[in-house]
Amino acid sequence: MRTRAGAAALGAGLAILALLALPPSPTLAEQASSSTSQSQKSPAKKHSPQTRPAQTHPAKKTAPARTSAAPAKKQAKPLVFTDADLEKYHTGGEATAGRGTAPPAPSSDPLKAFKDKAEKDRWRQTRSAELQKRVADLEGKLRFLEQKRLSIQNPLVPRPVDPSGESDGDAGLSGEERLAKNDEEIRNTNSQLETARKELASFLAANPE
Repeated sequence: MRTRAGAAALGAGLAILALLALPPSPTLAEQASSSTSQSQKSPAKKHSPQTRPAQTHPAKKTAPARTSAAPAKKQAKPLVFTDADLEKYHTGGEATAGRGTAPPAPSSDPLKAFKDKAEKDRWRQTRSAELQKRVADLEGKLRFLEQKRLSIQNPLVPRPVDPSGESDGDAGLSGEERLAKNDEEIRNTNSQLETARKELASFLAANPE
């Protein structure tokens, strides 16, 4: 009996020694910290992006640049000033070459308008008198020719005196020839008289008093 008890005690002691000799097992906290450190140390695998082959576009044809020969610049001529230019510069005048003469300065005569009107009235009267005299002369000539025609047709009718004082040029002509010549003068005088009357009327209408 003692031998069995001693053997059991010896076996229990050996078992305790064996347990003490084993390394201590890590706790749950140590296992969690160990797994976290390993995950931090191992870098995540990077996914390499898939690359597509680059698309090549056909090269655009560029139009050749147009080259135009620039005209050579003419050298500017030196400015030349004359004495007249310097005088105008000092007097403040502007050059008016090629622009005609400057308009005359307005008159300071306060009676100029009345004088101009009086001058126009004198001209109107003079021209109107000339046209009226022309009409009167033709009317007198026409009366003379009509009276002369009567004297040619009837020798008993006295022959009128020509108001112009000119010779009639009927010498050597027969009665019929003188009558035809006189009638031609009457027609011409009537035409001239009608023209003179129209001219006088047009003048008076364009230049009223």
